[in-house]
Amino acid sequence: MEYESVTGKRYSDQITIDVSELKGMHQLGKPNLYAIAQSVKAIQEGFSHVVSGFKKIHADVYTAEDRDREDEEKRAYMEKMKRRLSTQSAQFALFFAAVAVFGFSQSVVDSTLNNFLAESFSISEFQRGFMELPREMPGFLVIFLSALLFFMGSRRLAAFANALMALGIILLGLFSTSFPVMLVWLFAFSSGQHLFLPLTSSIGMEFAADGKAGSRLGQLSGSAHLAAIVGGVTVLAGFNYLGFTFDSSFMLAAE
Repeated sequence: MEYESVTGKRYSDQITIDVSELKGMHQLGKPNLYAIAQSVKAIQEGFSHVVSGFKKIHADVYTAEDRDREDEEKRAYMEKMKRRLSTQSAQFALFFAAVAVFGFSQSVVDSTLNNFLAESFSISEFQRGFMELPREMPGFLVIFLSALLFFMGSRRLAAFANALMALGIILLGLFSTSFPVMLVWLFAFSSGQHLFLPLTSSIGMEFAADGKAGSRLGQLSGSAHLAAIVGGVTVLAGFNYLGFTFDSSFMLAAE
């Protein structure tokens, strides 16, 4: 190795580098001294921000007054939720009963309507087919009926639908003086029926907690099916042993 001093004098030295002592050694990752140096550098940079004020430590000052205020807000929220749950539980119980009564009434009507029509009007095959028009037309018109009655809200609309069904089946049983008149009452009954069916799901989900909509709808469906079984058994026992007539069965369904 040759080099020159500031005075211009030249020097020549020979340096021997022996790496034989490192033979057979292996290194994984960063060398230890290098890793330590990098860590110290990171600590120095972070601490220098605090000292210089470039970055400040974030401190939350939480006093006893803050804790008291938070506790009071929690208690007020819990009381509000308790009142809300209590109110919803009572409302859901009423709606649950309404769905069960609906299932019972539908079962009674479905079990007796065809026999009533056959005995009262001796309808032909053509008339029986024509009856499907006023019976199923409300299913097509339900979107328009719901739009016209939007101002009532879902729960008032459900009550209105049940009242319309009850009125329709009473008029059908007591005042069907002719086949055309009977079709009018049947149309009214079917309109209430088709209005209420979709509302069962929408109102049921209003009473469901987050992620529990399926469970809530299952409870409502189960109540309707169980009540339908009770309705079928009631019709069977009523006509065989209790002297039921079509009028009395329709009045029972309307109630």
